[in-house]
Amino acid sequence: MEIVKLDKNIHNRAAFDCGESDLNNYLGQTANQHAKKEVARTFVLSDSTIPNKVVGFYALSITKVSLTELPPKLASLYPNEVYCALISRLAVDLTEQNKGYGGVVLIDAVKRIIAAAEDMPVPMIIVDAKNTKAKKWYEGYGFKSLPNQPNRLFMTVKAARDMLGAG
Repeated sequence: MEIVKLDKNIHNRAAFDCGESDLNNYLGQTANQHAKKEVARTFVLSDSTIPNKVVGFYALSITKVSLTELPPKLASLYPNEVYCALISRLAVDLTEQNKGYGGVVLIDAVKRIIAAAEDMPVPMIIVDAKNTKAKKWYEGYGFKSLPNQPNRLFMTVKAARDMLGAG
């Protein structure tokens, strides 16, 4: 298994089905457009024996978070809104779910964000959980809900480094 940047000439996006039509449609129809427009980058987990199969994927972008959205203690660290890394999409194909690939994909996303944070200020990682099950899954990795947006979760890059033993 390897995680690489989505390549529409290699990866079979049409065969991917995670059970969520909006995530399937994003990978199949929107991800390449977002890459061309510099809106997001999509990375896929593929099986080296079947390189065109997409086992899972995630998309990275940037989002602005206002101080009123943050816990007060965290908000007090910043003078105004904060630009954060956003894991805007994350999914695993139905045939590959419950095999640990979601965690593999998430950890890779976090590692890429930590690497980017070496060269540009990225104080936090934000994720938007689609539902309660996804929220609990992200919480299992140390993400915490924003005070007034229970399905929008965050982790400081410092906490991410600590989680991965890179702090």
